[in-house]
Amino acid sequence: MADPLQPVVASAFTNAGPYTYPHSFERTPTGTVLATFQNKGAKDSRAGGLVELDLNGNFIRGSDAADLNDPELRPYSVTPIAAIDRVITTTGDMWQKLEGRSVQIWRMSDLELLHTVLLPPGPRGDENLDVAEARLLADGKTVIVTTFRCGMYVLSDIDTESPQLKLVKTFPFVSFDAGDQCSPNHPKEVDELVLAGPVRPHWISGEVGGNRIALTGKKGWLAGRVVLLELDPSNGKLSLIEDFRSPDSAYPGLDMTREQWPHGKTGASVPHGAVFSRMEPGPDTE
Repeated sequence: MADPLQPVVASAFTNAGPYTYPHSFERTPTGTVLATFQNKGAKDSRAGGLVELDLNGNFIRGSDAADLNDPELRPYSVTPIAAIDRVITTTGDMWQKLEGRSVQIWRMSDLELLHTVLLPPGPRGDENLDVAEARLLADGKTVIVTTFRCGMYVLSDIDTESPQLKLVKTFPFVSFDAGDQCSPNHPKEVDELVLAGPVRPHWISGEVGGNRIALTGKKGWLAGRVVLLELDPSNGKLSLIEDFRSPDSAYPGLDMTREQWPHGKTGASVPHGAVFSRMEPGPDTE
């Protein structure tokens, strides 16, 4: 992109083959894109699948996610692990009608569904519902899985016939000891950031090579805002960056509830996901 302030849409898509309602996207080493599609057919009528797209969003192939072991699953996030020919997907319903309780393991080379692994409930009984995100750890084979019901699980042995899934923590906590990355089964709570008022944090994204975290939220003053947090890597302490705020705002963060935008009066926006992006210098940049 020559000018990030003047983006140009190269192509667009909605459905892919028989699959509808795309959710998450990750690029593969070959340059194609793996995507989860929540549904197959009409809205929320059947489970969707894992789809591979080309650079222009064209359908290459796809595989169904439906499994009777978890009849309420809807494909949500996607985590490709090319080094061991695996893909991990989670099962959360964007329409908030169903309660998926599994992660799915696929073979990347042909998109064959290998395992649907049910999350065991914890002491509270519902930590395993509404499975959210999966993140690969530094060892390249262990995955942290979180749920919207505040459960934290460790998925291991994903390249075997007997993958293991274990509940290791029930929230709330925000950061854990970086020294325990090699022991994900025993995370340590080192800090908890409490935001004033009745707010509901939603999505976080870490800055690659930096110490900032972008946070979107719902409810109260956090609704419609993107705020920045700072993580002190020496002790795990989190703090709110107060001077990142919209002009004349009583609260920190970028306020997206305004009516007027550079492209016109289009109404308030609702920030959902967040990602840090870094432009590499090109021949047209100074």
